[in-house]
Amino acid sequence: MKNLVLVGGGHANLSIIKKQKKESHRDKNFTLISPDPYQYYSGMFSGFAEGIYSLNDIRIDLQSFCNAHGVTFVCDTAERIESEKKQLILSNNEPLAYDALSVNAGSYVQDPVPGVSEHALSLKPNFLFPEVVDQLRYSEKPVIVGGGAAAVELAFSLTAWRDKNVPGNKGISLVTRGKF
Repeated sequence: MKNLVLVGGGHANLSIIKKQKKESHRDKNFTLISPDPYQYYSGMFSGFAEGIYSLNDIRIDLQSFCNAHGVTFVCDTAERIESEKKQLILSNNEPLAYDALSVNAGSYVQDPVPGVSEHALSLKPNFLFPEVVDQLRYSEKPVIVGGGAAAVELAFSLTAWRDKNVPGNKGISLVTRGKF
């Protein structure tokens, strides 16, 4: 039996899981590793921030998803890959052997600017999003840094939510290095 290990519950790995069930890979053992029991769909983040979608609307319960597809789910963090031994080391130092490995772990912000980690919130990794949105909704003067579509959508969505739910809403500042 071959061990196929999937790191991260993003689109690519969930698609692999769906496909393997359809193709009935009885000679393969699939394991999904994710640090959070839920995978959040970032395409719905702005709607969640505005209050259009509920938390359950924007997330997939990975344990239930894996159970439905005959896949083992491990809620843990992949710390390192030992490719010469063909094993993944989890946060508890347990090795997990693999014959094939798919890494779709997402991203996180690691900003070397002094003070950022003490005074800012990050939307990455995306399982932090609901907690961050809750803090931004009730912050006195939230500032969103970034000029991309996601930052602008989030600023508009949070403003709409705050206009309805926060008396005396003072708005949201959007900071970018470029021009709009």
